[in-house]
Amino acid sequence: MTDFTVDRKQLLDASDQFDGLATTASGVKDTLDAVPLTQSDFGRVPWLQSRVWEAYQEHSQDCSESLQELHGALTNVRDGLESTAITYRAMDDAAEQAAQLIVSNMEAGPA
Repeated sequence: MTDFTVDRKQLLDASDQFDGLATTASGVKDTLDAVPLTQSDFGRVPWLQSRVWEAYQEHSQDCSESLQELHGALTNVRDGLESTAITYRAMDDAAEQAAQLIVSNMEAGPA
């Protein structure tokens, strides 16, 4: 596989996009957590009000946890893409330095 190349810019651009998605997920979670509903907002029939309120709280908590997990996953993907781009850059730099050393040694001739 001699024609393999890595476009570090695309990796970094994808990293930025995942960062934006993570920020969006975090913002949605914050918005959900800031909804100012109380139990009394769910009607006046005591038994029904309690059931709907509990269902709302459970659903909201599940959504909040899912958004937090999503934020973590997106952040991990972002970090992985960025690390991969940085590692490829370091590998390219090392390969370039090695090539320059070989060329300079060849130009110097036999020792």
